[in-house]
Amino acid sequence: MDPATESFIDELTAVGARPLAVLLLEYAAEDNDLAARLRLMAAVHKGSDAMVSALNRGIRELVEERGFYAWDEAATLAGRIDNLRRVTLDAFLDVSPETVTSLLSSLVGTSGMVMKRVDDSSGRVGKAYAETVTVWGAAWVAVSARDHRELAALVLHEIATDDYGIKQNVLTAFREALGSAGLTELRRLIQAELDREPAGSDYRRGVWLYALQDVADALGDVDGFIALVQATGSADRRAVEIAERLVTAGRPAEALAWLDRAAPIGRAAGRAPDVRIAAFLALGRFEEAQRARWKDVCERLRIDQFRAYLEALPVADREPARQRAVATALGHGDANAALEFLVGLPDTAAAETLVVTRACDIDGRAHDQLMPLADVLEDAQPLATVLLTRVLAEAILDARHSPAYHHAARYICKAEHLAGRVTDWLGHGSHSDFMARLRDVHRRKSAFWPALAAAERDAITVSRQRCQVPE
Repeated sequence: MDPATESFIDELTAVGARPLAVLLLEYAAEDNDLAARLRLMAAVHKGSDAMVSALNRGIRELVEERGFYAWDEAATLAGRIDNLRRVTLDAFLDVSPETVTSLLSSLVGTSGMVMKRVDDSSGRVGKAYAETVTVWGAAWVAVSARDHRELAALVLHEIATDDYGIKQNVLTAFREALGSAGLTELRRLIQAELDREPAGSDYRRGVWLYALQDVADALGDVDGFIALVQATGSADRRAVEIAERLVTAGRPAEALAWLDRAAPIGRAAGRAPDVRIAAFLALGRFEEAQRARWKDVCERLRIDQFRAYLEALPVADREPARQRAVATALGHGDANAALEFLVGLPDTAAAETLVVTRACDIDGRAHDQLMPLADVLEDAQPLATVLLTRVLAEAILDARHSPAYHHAARYICKAEHLAGRVTDWLGHGSHSDFMARLRDVHRRKSAFWPALAAAERDAITVSRQRCQVPE
């Protein structure tokens, strides 16, 4: 929390609890969500019975309301669900585990009605319910008298009623509570449901087949998992998943055979090199593991993969390998990934070389990736940081994204601050040259120039405060 916010909290605290409570109630009269949170907060301090009663009331209100939550209101609804879940978990200290699981069951049970009246395009409400399912399953572990058959039937019901895809983690959540006996019973129940599905109901059959795969996983039944994947007709596309399980089960040779037939898509494709390397290592085929590591480094510039590759080399071979990696990064097609790799080595001189020679190849839209790298380079390679801040600023200006103009202004101020430390611009224009070009290219962006002036004033103020120069 920033100092200004901390100071304001102190000022409000000094006002006193009663005036603030009156103010909150005035707003709560027109805000059902705020009113519900206030009642829950008050109940927490009145004992366990009042707290459980308030929780049940809050859960009932989720389904009794008839209004619709638009996309920009979904976060408020998700906050209510999160708050009910958090308070319920806190109740573990004061009530029985059975009461806690009952409350969480009721909260999860509201999902069908709630999801019908919310535009959850952000996924916030679905995430809130998914997290509730996770803690619900964990809470059942504390119920010592649980019946594995009843629990298996409960999980089956949640799988069958997952109309919005928010309970996909239910089996993982309940895995420990079910135990081996519960999982075996659940497999029997799911298989019975699958057997009852008519041949044409592909969607429902798919639901049960994927559920059976999760059960096989939970039971450590690799062959059962493979057979179920094959039954869906997607074995080649999921070959990496199969290979992962075979490596874990101590069957690396079979894992390699599956990888050789793989046609993975999405995230699985990215995991394939790691699985292959793990299989080679399990078989004692260290040279092949090293070749696979180096291939992955050349293709994706993964710094963790290179570190593993380097550690496995004799000491005398490490520096030549490091130089090969630097050369590979400097010539890689993805300049952003190359910069991140070089900073991670770390080799700040090579990172500066990359920025100086390939600034035009760096994608300035990747703010979250580039700004931390620019900060790392700031002390040792100020030119690289100046060029990166220019790239970031121009990406915002080129996109005409006016809400972010203040960020562009801040980047330019940072570049100006560091420019005085640059002794050789290595073919790039000075800060004055850059500003002249900026004024020429972006002179019509009327919202940007006031933002830059404000950022410059703020920078002067901060500089004076640091130097303790009086106004």
